[in-house]
Amino acid sequence: MAAAYAVHAGAVGPFDGVEHVARAADATASKALRAACLAFLATLVAPAAGVGEDGTGAARQAATANADALLRAGGVGLLVDALVAGHEDGGGGGGVAALHGNLIASTSATQPLRLWRVHLPDGPERACTRQELRQAFARGEVILDTLLSCPDWRSPTSLGSVRELRWALGSNAGGPPPAAAIAAAALSTLGALSALRPALDAAGERVVPAPAALRALGSGETLPHLAQALLTNDPALVSGACTLMLRTLCHDEAALGQLYRTGAFFFALAYCGSNQLEAAHLLKLAHLAQHSKGVGFGGPVQSLAQRSFLGGLIPDSLIYCLEERGPEAFAAALVEDNDTPELIWTHAMRLQRLVPQMLRHLGDFPARLREHGHSLYEYTPCPPVGYPEIEGELWCHRYYLRHLVDEVRFPDWQITDAVPFLQSLLDAWRVELARQPLSMTESDACAVLQVQPDGTGHVPEDSLKAAYRRLARAFHPDKNPDGRDRFEAVQRAYARLQAGAAGGQGPQPWRLLLLIQAQCLVFRRCTAELAPYKYAGYALLLRALTPPEPGADASEAQQLLGGEALPLVRAAAELAWLTCAASGPNAEELCRSGGLEALGALFERCVAVTHADASPVRPEVAILTHCLHAFAAMACHPAPRSAMERRPGLARDVVRCAGLERAHDAVDAALRCAVHMAASPALQAALLRAGALGRVTPLILRYDATVPGADSPAAEVVPGMSPGDGYRPGPPVADEAVNHGFKSSGSDGPGAPARDPGTAESARLNASAMLAVRTLAGLAGWAGPPGPEAPASAAARAALAGLLTPTLAARVAEADPRPLLRDLAAGVCTPEAVWSAEMRAELETALEGMRAGEGGGDAFDPGGAPDDPGASLGPQVAAAAGHTYAALDRQLLVAGVFVRVYVAAPGSRVSDPAALCRGLVTHLARADLGQMAEDALLCLRALRQLLEGAARLLGVLSTRAAVEPLLRCLAFGVDAGVEGEGHARGAPGASIGAPSGVAGPPGPAPHPSLPDPPAAAALAEAALGVLATLASHAGCVDALASDRATQLALWAAAAPPTPACRDTALRVLGALASAPVAAWAAATRGGALFLLSIVLDGGAEAGKRRSAAALLAAFSTQPTHGARVRLLLGRLLPQAILASLLGDPAEQALATLESSCETPACIWNPAMLASARSEVGHLVRAARRAQALTGTLDWAPEEGYAVGYPGLEDEVFIGGVYVRLYLKDPQYPLRSPKDFLQALLDQMLAAATRAPAQGACAANALASGPGAPGAAPAPTPGAGALRPATDPADLTLLLGAAACAALDVYPHLGDGLVQQGAVDKLARALDARTPALGARPDLFAFDPVRGADAVSGAILRLLHRLVAGTAGAEALARTPVPALPLLLSALGGGVEGQVLALETLLRALSPSSRSRDSLVGAALARDLPQTLLARLGEAPQPADQDAQVARVVIIDVLHALARPGQHEATVAAVLDASEVWSMYAHQQHDLFLPSNTSRLLQGGGGAAALLQGARTFALPAPSATPPANRAGMRRGGDGEESASGVQAMQSPVQPGAGVEASENPPQVHSGFSDAAHTTTKESPERAQDSAPSTSDPVPSLSVSAPPFGVPATTGAAEPGVHGTRLAASDDASAAKQVDSATSKDSAAGHLQDQQKASPQEAEASQEEAAGPEQPAGKQAPSPVAPWSRDMEPLPASLSPTEGPQVAAEEVLQTTTTPAARPLVGITEGGPAASPSHPKEPAETPPGDRPAPLAINQEPQEASQGMASPSTPVAAAQVQESPTADLSTPLRRSRLTSHDRSESGDMSRASLRSAGASPLG
Repeated sequence: MAAAYAVHAGAVGPFDGVEHVARAADATASKALRAACLAFLATLVAPAAGVGEDGTGAARQAATANADALLRAGGVGLLVDALVAGHEDGGGGGGVAALHGNLIASTSATQPLRLWRVHLPDGPERACTRQELRQAFARGEVILDTLLSCPDWRSPTSLGSVRELRWALGSNAGGPPPAAAIAAAALSTLGALSALRPALDAAGERVVPAPAALRALGSGETLPHLAQALLTNDPALVSGACTLMLRTLCHDEAALGQLYRTGAFFFALAYCGSNQLEAAHLLKLAHLAQHSKGVGFGGPVQSLAQRSFLGGLIPDSLIYCLEERGPEAFAAALVEDNDTPELIWTHAMRLQRLVPQMLRHLGDFPARLREHGHSLYEYTPCPPVGYPEIEGELWCHRYYLRHLVDEVRFPDWQITDAVPFLQSLLDAWRVELARQPLSMTESDACAVLQVQPDGTGHVPEDSLKAAYRRLARAFHPDKNPDGRDRFEAVQRAYARLQAGAAGGQGPQPWRLLLLIQAQCLVFRRCTAELAPYKYAGYALLLRALTPPEPGADASEAQQLLGGEALPLVRAAAELAWLTCAASGPNAEELCRSGGLEALGALFERCVAVTHADASPVRPEVAILTHCLHAFAAMACHPAPRSAMERRPGLARDVVRCAGLERAHDAVDAALRCAVHMAASPALQAALLRAGALGRVTPLILRYDATVPGADSPAAEVVPGMSPGDGYRPGPPVADEAVNHGFKSSGSDGPGAPARDPGTAESARLNASAMLAVRTLAGLAGWAGPPGPEAPASAAARAALAGLLTPTLAARVAEADPRPLLRDLAAGVCTPEAVWSAEMRAELETALEGMRAGEGGGDAFDPGGAPDDPGASLGPQVAAAAGHTYAALDRQLLVAGVFVRVYVAAPGSRVSDPAALCRGLVTHLARADLGQMAEDALLCLRALRQLLEGAARLLGVLSTRAAVEPLLRCLAFGVDAGVEGEGHARGAPGASIGAPSGVAGPPGPAPHPSLPDPPAAAALAEAALGVLATLASHAGCVDALASDRATQLALWAAAAPPTPACRDTALRVLGALASAPVAAWAAATRGGALFLLSIVLDGGAEAGKRRSAAALLAAFSTQPTHGARVRLLLGRLLPQAILASLLGDPAEQALATLESSCETPACIWNPAMLASARSEVGHLVRAARRAQALTGTLDWAPEEGYAVGYPGLEDEVFIGGVYVRLYLKDPQYPLRSPKDFLQALLDQMLAAATRAPAQGACAANALASGPGAPGAAPAPTPGAGALRPATDPADLTLLLGAAACAALDVYPHLGDGLVQQGAVDKLARALDARTPALGARPDLFAFDPVRGADAVSGAILRLLHRLVAGTAGAEALARTPVPALPLLLSALGGGVEGQVLALETLLRALSPSSRSRDSLVGAALARDLPQTLLARLGEAPQPADQDAQVARVVIIDVLHALARPGQHEATVAAVLDASEVWSMYAHQQHDLFLPSNTSRLLQGGGGAAALLQGARTFALPAPSATPPANRAGMRRGGDGEESASGVQAMQSPVQPGAGVEASENPPQVHSGFSDAAHTTTKESPERAQDSAPSTSDPVPSLSVSAPPFGVPATTGAAEPGVHGTRLAASDDASAAKQVDSATSKDSAAGHLQDQQKASPQEAEASQEEAAGPEQPAGKQAPSPVAPWSRDMEPLPASLSPTEGPQVAAEEVLQTTTTPAARPLVGITEGGPAASPSHPKEPAETPPGDRPAPLAINQEPQEASQGMASPSTPVAAAQVQESPTADLSTPLRRSRLTSHDRSESGDMSRASLRSAGASPLG
C-alpha cells in the first residue's frame, strides 16, 4: 500500500484509513508491523510523486487531508513515542556516536540504570533495567497487567498502559528493524506534518492561530523530546531534530524563549559529531532569545557573551563567529583548529574541555534516557567552562588582543571595523580602570558554595563546579522564584574563586598594556580610516604617562624606567605619538589636555639618564624616541608649536638626541622633530643656538650610495615627512636584542627579506642622512613640501653656505636629497658644485671643533627672530658662516656657478641658465677690467658658451643695458691696442702700408691699469664672440644697433687685436648692415674707409675680404645714409670698380680688383690698385688715431678730396659704362643696358641744357634753363658721373651717339624710354633750342644758325631713333610741345636735318599710330603738302646723292599724308591738284637710293644712315686704338707724368703685395688737414640741415680729377695741393645733393630689358658671374633678406633712436634703394608690371646673371626668428652691372622653388616658364 500510494497519491486521493493505520501501529505487538504502519503513515503525508511546495496538485491535497486525519487521530503523540524509542539503542550503540567518516568516542556513562521497579503480587518490589524487564516478560514472570513504577511517575501503573514498554516487549518475529530507523521514520513524518501547514501564508504573513501541527510540536509535551533527540548521537536524528525544532520555533517566540529549559544548548554542545550545520542554525536562532532569568548578570551594558546563553560555555570568539559570520562559519570553526587573533579553538578544547564539561553537567541524564525515553531534563545552570588555551588573553570586539599585538606571528593581520574596534578598546580601557577589588573574600566564597579548600588552599575545579550546579539547581529563579538573591550570591562566589588571588585586586596591568598596544596597532594600520575622528582616550592615556615626582633624582628615575610600569609607559608614549600623527586635531587636543607637559617631563627624565653611546635597546631610549615622534607630530601645528616655545629645554634636548651614536631611531625622530619645530622662528633660533648645525651636518657625511636600495623611487626618499598627517613608522619588532628596538620609517617592513647587518646599518645611516638634509633645510628656512614652511634664516643660510659651499647649500631645499648626498659622498666637480675628499676632511675637522665648543645652548628668547641683527644665534653659526675652503680660493662663483669649471666643461648644463646669464653680465658690468681681466675673460667665455647652448637665452640680452658690459670689455681691448700700438702691435691697417713722408701724431703712454696686451686682446676677442652670438638673434640686433657697438666693431675689424677678431667683428657688422646707425658710422665715422682697407688688403684672408665687400654693398644701399657711403667711396675708387664692388657678388668684385682690364665697363690695373691701397691705408691710420686722441668719432676726408687715377682724365663714365670705349665697340654686352640708356638720356639732356645756344637761340636757351618751363630735367645723381672739363656741346654729341648706338644694339629698349617720357623730354629740349618759325617762306632754305647747332641735331637724331616704333610715334603726337613746328624748323639745317625731320614725321604718320590724324591736320594747317610738293618741283641734283635721299623721303611723307584717315579727302585734293605729284605718285623711287641699303633702312637709323655728306649732328666713328699709357699716373700741379706710375704698370702689383710693388709711391693728397683734429661730431639735426634740396641745380660729378693745369669748364682746380679739389661752384652743390638724390623714375618700376644672347654666351656669362668658388649657375647666400615689393621708404618717425635722422620729406626724396622701391623681378603673380611700367621681353644679355651678395665665406644656417648676416636668402638674387654707377641700386628678387631647373641653376627658360622676366 505504501509503495502504491507513493506513486499514485494524486489518483487515489485522501486515504480514509489513516486513523485505522495509526491504531494498528499503536496496538500491534509486532515490531515489524508497527514499523510498516509508521512507514505507511509517512507515505500518506509525504507521497513521493506530485507533492509540490506551491500547495497545488492532487497529491498535496491528499497529503494535507491525510495529515489532518493523522492529527485528529493523535498521530503527533504516536510519532513522538516512536521518536523516543530511538534512545533504546543507547545512542547509536554503547554510547558511541557514528559520525560521517569518523568515530568520536563519547565520554558519557555506559552502565545502565535500574529505573524500573516491578510490583509483583507474590513478591517484593525489585528494581531492574529495561533489558531485565524484557527478559522477565519473555519468561512470563511479568505480564501486561503487572504494575510498574518509575522515579518520574507519581504512582505505579500497568505495564500494558505504558506504550514505550509495550512496544519494547513486542514480538521480534521477522527481524525487527532497529529503533533508530523507527525513530527516523517518525521524525520524517513529524517534519512532513509541519511542512504541510507552514506558519506563514503565501503573502508572508503569520497564520493565526498557528497550525495544529506546529502548536503540538512546540508544546511542552513534545518540544523536550525533540531536543533530547540530540542525545541519541545519531547524525540523522540530530540533524532532523534540529531542523524540526528550527522550523517549529522560528515563528514561536514564546516556545523559543523557553528552549534553554529543555537543555537543547547543552545537548548540542555535547554532540560529538561533525555535522554541526543544523545545530548551528538552531543556536544562531536561539542563543540571544532565551528568557533565562540567570542570563544578563553583569550590568546594564553587556557584551555579546553576556547577552548570549552560550556565554561562559564556549569562547567569545566562537559566539562572535556565530553571530557575525553566520551558522556556516560557526559549524566549520567548531570542528576545525584555529589559533588566530579572531578565533582560538582546537579539537582539544572541544573534546577535552567543552564536551566533557557538558556531559558532566548532564550527569546521568543520557543513561536515564536509554532506560526511560520519556524522561525529561531538569534544567540546571551550567558553570562557565574554563579553557587554558585562552588564559591571559583579552577578547575585545572581535579580536584576542594578545594574539593581535603579536606582530611576529601575525604581522599583517587585517583589521576590519577599525572605528568600532577602537571604541570597544576605549570602553574596555575605561571598564578596566574602573574595576574595583572584589569585596568577597575566598573564605566567604567557599562558605557560600559550601566547599572546603584542599591542602594547597585551593578548591578543586570539579568540586567547585559540582557545588555550583547543585546550588544553582536549587536556587535558580526559573525553579525557585524566591531564590534570586541566593543564586546571585552563588554566582559571585564562583567568580571570586575562579579569579584567584590577583583577580580581586582591581585593574590588571597586563590588561591595560594589551589595550594600549592594540590601540597603537590600530592607529599604525588604519591611520587613514581613523584620521577624521578625534581620539577620546587622552584622559586615560595621561594616567599612564605620569612620571615620578619632579624631586626624584636620577636613580629614582632609573628605577621608574626599570619597574613594572615600563612597558605600559612605553606603549602609552607610542600611542600618544600615533594618535597625533593620525590627525592634526588630535595633536592639538593632546596639547590642550596637558599631554605636552606630561610627555615633556617624561622626555626630560629619559634624556637625563641617556648617554651619547646608549644602546638602542635601552628602555629610556625607546621612550624618548616615542616622545620625539610625538613632539614632531605636534610641531606640525601652530598651537602645539606655541606651547613648545614655552619649554626652554626642549630644543636643547632634541639637539642632544640628534647626536646619539647608536640609537638611529632616536636620531631620526629628533631630526623629524627639528624639521617641524623649525617652522617656528623662535624654535628655529633655539635649535641653532643649541648647536643643531654641529650635530646635524655630520649626519649627511655618512651617506653611502653603494647600499642596495639607495636609488629607490622618489616617493620613498623621506617617508612620513608630510606636514599634514605626520609620519608613520613601521611596527615594533618582538626581539629587540636582535633588531635594536623599534623600527622606524627607514626600516624594512615585516616580511621583507633579511639583509646583511652591515648593509642594514648603512641603510639606516642613509635614512638619517636624508632626514638630516631636510632638517638643515628647515633650519635655514628652505623647507617646503614634503616638509613644513619654515621662516627664512639668513644667518643659518650663510652658515650652511660656509660649511657646504653656496651651491651645495642651496641644494638642501631640493625635494630629493639623494643627488646632494651622493655628491657629498663621492665628490663632484660640476659648474654648480665643487666638492672633494680634501674639502670633506676640512668640513669634518671644522664640525668637530664646533661640537667641542658647544655651550650656552640654554639661552632662549621666544620673542627673538633669527633674522634680527641683534639676536645672536651663537658662536657655532658665526664660525660656520666664516668657514672657507682652500680648494675654492681660485674659483669664480657667479649665480651659483663656478665659472672656471663651466668653461672647462663645454657640454655641461646649469639649473638656471637665465640667472647665470644675468649674473655674468652683472659681473662684467661691475668688474675692474684692469685688475680682473682673467675673471672677465672667464665670464665672457662662459657667457658665449651659455648662449650657444641655449639660444632662448639670447632674449635676456636683448636690451642696450645688457649689451653695454660686453661693449665695455670690447672697448677695453680695442682701446688698449690703440694706446699701445707703438709697442705691442702696429696701427690699424698697417698691413696695407702708408705713403712716405706722412706720419701721424705719436700715441700716449699706456694707462697704468692696462693689462698686458695679450690679455686685452683676448678680452676683446671674447667680447666679440659674445656679440656675434647675440647678432644671430633678431631681438638682440636692435640692442646692438648703437653708435658705440658699431664703432667698436669697425675698429676691431680694421685693426683686430687678434687674428680671429676681424672675422667676428665682420659678422657683427653684418647683422647691423641694415641699421641706419651702422650706415651712419660707415659714412661719417670712417667705417666705410675701415672696411675698404680690408677689401683692398691683399694679405687678408679671402673670406674676410668678401665679408667686408658685402658690408660695403649693404651700407651703400641703406635707405637713410647709403648715399653718404657711396659718396665717400666715390672719392676713393673709380666708378667702375666701385660699381663692381657694390653691385657684383663679393667674389667677383674681389676678382675685379685683382685683375687688369680695359673695357667699356671697367678700366683698372695693378698700379691703380696699389695707389688705392696706399691712400686708403694712410687714411685709416689717420682716422683711427684722430678718433682715439680727440675722443670724437666723426671723421671724413677734407671736403673736395678725391683720389686721382691715371688714364681716366678724358673718360666719360655714365650708367656704369665708359662712353668713349663703348662707342668703339657698341656690341659689348652690357649688364644693364636699360639703365645705361636712361643715364645717357638724362646726362645728354643735362649737357644740352648747359650747352650755349647758337646765334639767336642763345636768349631762348638761357630763358629755358634748369627749372624753367620746358627745360630739360636736371640729371639724376648717380645716373652718370661726368668730367667737369668736358664741353657740353661735345658731350651732348657724344652721349647722343652712344644712345643711338645702344638703341641699334638693343632696339626693344626704345619703347621703354618712350614710356618713361623720353620723347617728351627730347621735344622740350629741342623746343628750348629752336626759335619760332616766323614768316620764313622757304622752310628748306639752309639756316646757318640751325645748321651749326650740333646739340639740336643730336637731340633730333635721338628723337628720330625713338619714334621708329608705334609707341614713340604716338608719344611724339601727344607731346605738350607741338612736334610739327619743331620738325619743320629742323628743315633749315641742311640735308641731314631735312632727312631726320621728315623721316621722323614719316614715322609719326605710321598707320598704326592712333594720333596720326592730328599730325595730318597740323600738317594741312601748315600747308606742309604744298611745301613738300614745291620741294619736289625743284630741279633735282643728280650728283648730290644726299639730296636724292631727301627727295625719296619727301615722296614717302606725301604718301603717308594721303593714307586713309580723317583728312584723306583734303590731302587727296591737294595732291590731285598738283602736277608734280602726278609724276611721283605711281612709281617707286628705290633707285634714287644707294645700293645695298636694305639693311640700313630696316635698322633704327633709317634714311639718315644713308647720307654720305658731312655729319653735323653726330660724332664720327671713334678710333679703335686704346688710349696710350693709361697706366701712367699724373701727379703734381705741373701736369708731369710720374715715372712711378709707368713703373707700376710695367710691373703689375701682385695680390697682397700692397704698395711695396712700387719703389717710390706717388704722393697723393690725403684730404686730412690740421682742421680734422678739431672737428666736432655732427648731430642728427645738423645732418638734416646739411641735406641739400633737390630743387638746386645739380652739376655732374667726377671721381677722376683732371690733369693739373688743364682748365675746367665750370671750375678750376686749386693749385699747390696733392690730389684734386673740385671747384666751389660745382662741388658745393655736389656735396649738398648727396642725401636728397632722387632715383630714376623708371629704373625701379619695371623689369630690366635684356639683350638676346646665344646659349654659348649665356653659359660663359653664368660661369663668370658665379665667381671662382661658385659653380656656374649656382648662388651664394645673401645676407640681405628678400624685400617685399610693398615696402615703402623709411619715414623719419621710425628712424632708430641713435644715429642721424633726416626729415620725412627729405627721406621720401632720397635715393630709392631696394628696400624703399617696389621690388622688380619675380613675384608670386609673375613679373612686376604696371600701366606705366609694362612687361618687357624676358631675355637676358650674356653679361646679365643674378649674383648674390655674400658676407661670410661659407653659408650658415639661420635659426628661426634671427636675422643673421650669414642667413642665406632662399631664391633671392642681387643683380647689378659691374659697371654700375654710384647711385645704381642693387636689384633683388624673390624666386620660388619652381623657378630653378633640376640642376639648381637659374635659366632663362625657367624664368620664361614662370611668366617673368629675369632681372637686369
